[in-house]
Amino acid sequence: MFELPFTSLRSKIPGQKTLYFLFFFILLLAIIKSMDLSKLLSFIMISFCVSIYLHFSNLLKKSRIHLFHNQNFQSKNVSLEKLTYLKDAHFHPTPYLSHPILQALYNHKTSIFESDKIHVNFHREYIRLPDCGQVSLDASFLNHSSKKLLIIMHGLTGGSDTPYVRALVQEAHKQGFHVLVFHNRGINKTFLTTPEPFHGAKIDDFDFAMKHISEKYKGLDFYVVGFSFGANQLVRFLGSSERPKYFKAAVAISLPFDLLETIESIDGTIYGKTLVKQYIKNIIKPNFAILKKSRHHVNFDEVLAVQSIYKFHEKFSIKIFNYRTVEEYLGPASLTTEMIDNISIPVLILNSKDDLITTKSEKHLEAIIRNENVLFAETERGGHVCWFSGTNPKRWYPKPTIEFLKAF
Repeated sequence: MFELPFTSLRSKIPGQKTLYFLFFFILLLAIIKSMDLSKLLSFIMISFCVSIYLHFSNLLKKSRIHLFHNQNFQSKNVSLEKLTYLKDAHFHPTPYLSHPILQALYNHKTSIFESDKIHVNFHREYIRLPDCGQVSLDASFLNHSSKKLLIIMHGLTGGSDTPYVRALVQEAHKQGFHVLVFHNRGINKTFLTTPEPFHGAKIDDFDFAMKHISEKYKGLDFYVVGFSFGANQLVRFLGSSERPKYFKAAVAISLPFDLLETIESIDGTIYGKTLVKQYIKNIIKPNFAILKKSRHHVNFDEVLAVQSIYKFHEKFSIKIFNYRTVEEYLGPASLTTEMIDNISIPVLILNSKDDLITTKSEKHLEAIIRNENVLFAETERGGHVCWFSGTNPKRWYPKPTIEFLKAF
C-alpha cells in the first residue's frame, strides 16, 4: 500500500532542546527538594538514559527511507521485498557530513582529489547531429557477453570523468551491466562544433543518440539512469508519448521537478554560485572561440562575470537560443503531471528531503501515486547527488539504483 503524503509522516516527538530543558528542569527541582544523594544520582542516570534513548529514537525515525507508490506497483512491477536497500530501510549519513552543504563540500573535494581513484576504462564515440553539432558516448563494456546495457545521463556539468558517475559505473560492472555515458553538447570535452551548446529544455539530441544506440547494440536490454538535470531530461523523455520505448527500467537520481522553482530556491546560495562557476569553467571557456561566432548578441564579458543563475540565463541562454525571458526558456523543462502520468516503464525516483535543488509539489506526488509504474523513494538527508555514508564516506545510491534495475 502506498504511504500517505509527507505531512502525515513527520514525527510527533517534541524537539530535542525542549526535551532536554524539561529533564534539566525536573532535575533542578529534585536537587532542591531532595537531600538523598543516592536517589539524586539514580535520577540523573535515568534522565541521561532516557534523553539518549529519545535522541537515537528520533534519529532512527529521521533516517527512515520513505516510499510512495500506487497500490498496484508491486503486482505490476516488482515486490518491494526484493528492494532491500529501500523497503523498511534507513539511510545514515556520515556523522560529520550530516548537513547537505557538508555533503556538497565533500562531493566537491572528491571531484578535485579523488577522481582517479575510481578507475574505469572508457572508449569514446562521437555522434554527429543533424545540425552538425555533436554529442558523445563513453563506453565501458565488460569482457563477457552480458545482455544488460546501462545508459547514464549526467548532471548539468558532469560526465564520465566525475566520481558520482564513476561510482555508479563501478557498481553496475559488479552487477553485470555494460555502460554507456551520454554527453550533451559541450560536456566533458565533447567540444562544440556549432555555436550552440546543449539546450536545457530540449531532448532531441538524446533521442537521436538513442536511435543510434538501438541500432548499434541490437539484442541488448537497455536500462537508464539520470542524475540531477539529466534526471529531469530523462523523466521528460520517458513522459513523452511521442518517444520510442527503449528501456526496461529507469532511475532518476536527485530529480528537480520544476527548474524555475529550483533557481528561485538556490539563486544566490553557495549551490547557485557553484553551478554557474562550474558551467562557465567547463562549458563556456573551453568552447569560447566558437561560442563567440554566434549571431546572437551575447556580451561575454558580462557572462563571465555573472554569479547568479537567473542572471546567467538572462545574459547567455535566452540570447543564444533566441528567447524573450528565462521563464519562456526553462518553462518547458519543468515536469508536468501529464509527463509523470505517461511513464509506462518501471521508474525509481530517488531524492533527499534536504536537497535544495530538487523541488516538487503535492501535484507531482499525487501524479506519482496515480502511476503504477513509479516508485518515489525519499531520504531525510543525503544532499544533492551525494548520499555519503559510513565513517570512511562512500556513496550509498549505487547499490539501491542497480538493485532496482536488476529486478527487471
